[in-house]
Amino acid sequence: MADQQYDAQTRIQVLLEFLHEREMDLEDIAEQKCTKLEQCVQLRHYEIEARQVSMVGISILLDRDSEMVFS
Repeated sequence: MADQQYDAQTRIQVLLEFLHEREMDLEDIAEQKCTKLEQCVQLRHYEIEARQVSMVGISILLDRDSEMVFS
């Protein structure tokens, strides 16, 4: 009987250690996913900013061309 109780306690301890390791793995994965998501958001901001700068450049060129036509 004592052997069965010890075996059960050992198995529970092994399972708890396994679960703790999996929890640590999942926390690492979640942190990596969060970092990637933050990078994607930053990239999107850069894309929007680049598009705005491009539109300003096009607007300046169009204004300059129209000034040349009317000059």
